Amino acid sequence: MHAWVEVDLEAIRSNVRAIRAALSPGTEFIAMVKGNAYGHGAVEVAHAVLQAGASHLGVAFPSEGSELRRAGIQAPILVLGSFGEEDIPELLAQSMTPAVADLSLAAALAQAARARGLCVPVHVEVDTGMGRLGIDWRNAAAVVEDIAHLSGLSVQGIYTHFSTADEDDRTFTRMQARRFQQVSDSLRQKGVFIPFRHYSNSAGLLRHPDLTLDAVRPGLALYGLYPSPGAYSHIHLIPALAFRSRVVLVKRLPAGSFISYGRSHRLEEPRFVATVSVGYADGYPRSLGSKAQVLIGGVRYPVIGRVTMDHIMVDVGRDDPKLPRGATVTLVGQDQGDAISAEELADLCGTINYEITTRISHRAVRVFKGRAAPIDLPSVT
Repeated sequence: MHAWVEVDLEAIRSNVRAIRAALSPGTEFIAMVKGNAYGHGAVEVAHAVLQAGASHLGVAFPSEGSELRRAGIQAPILVLGSFGEEDIPELLAQSMTPAVADLSLAAALAQAARARGLCVPVHVEVDTGMGRLGIDWRNAAAVVEDIAHLSGLSVQGIYTHFSTADEDDRTFTRMQARRFQQVSDSLRQKGVFIPFRHYSNSAGLLRHPDLTLDAVRPGLALYGLYPSPGAYSHIHLIPALAFRSRVVLVKRLPAGSFISYGRSHRLEEPRFVATVSVGYADGYPRSLGSKAQVLIGGVRYPVIGRVTMDHIMVDVGRDDPKLPRGATVTLVGQDQGDAISAEELADLCGTINYEITTRISHRAVRVFKGRAAPIDLPSVT
């Protein structure tokens, strides 16, 4: 009777097809499934995006790639976050393609590969302005050349990450693209030819469709979410996630009653209050207390008082709403003619839609639509 997440795999497949249709023929498609596929369920989503035409999968850490390998997924997996020397055996055992941005770590990887008789494909990240991971673009060509000469490694790709592609001002994104092109041109002049160049994340491919190069790396867009408000009419995306729970109790409380910790909400008149089985341990943000609304039977009701670890309380009106125990409550998603979006909750929390979906914990069971078998919703009992 606790919270669950419904994931529409056909919506995800549709989003992949819509993105691919906007790309030039031959463009490689790296589907980002890190962070448990942005909260949607990495293994099921990985199967769906590959079915729809993705050529590679992208994760942040080796452990995420290993989860996919254990599920029998054999597609190329790029580890585009960070790793340490202690992760090298796992990377090699699971045939993953790591991103390197450090010559000494690349040398350690090369040595381990040679010891196993392997030649490991790698991608190299160039920092053109994100200031996070990657080799500084000013000396990147020389370092990439050194990495390319390491026996045991094969530099298959080079990439950077846009930091402002979701913003209306396109100046810095264009500057990052020019810096990256300078590195690419310098490598060609040195005789270092790398087949795979990429820098377009979801915001990049949506707002800068001319900057796709050899591959794109969509993440958020796979799940039907846009990285920022704007004109994205050339690619129609379908939200794939709904976050729901159930009513566990409805009771009438008199005027003057207080709700939740800290007596954070006071009833000014008699009201019916529904307790819903979801809380911040499930990833429903605590900051939504007395701010958010939920949908029950297509009707909006306000969350009152603080969000607790396991429950929220909802004001369902002055008159008895006749809500049965087990009535479905929509926290994110569509219910009849209305919908609560991840963006709506993000605005209330002062955050981004990415965080709303990725923070939904494993305690909220994922159920998947779009499989051969029908979904099995959590029981009311």
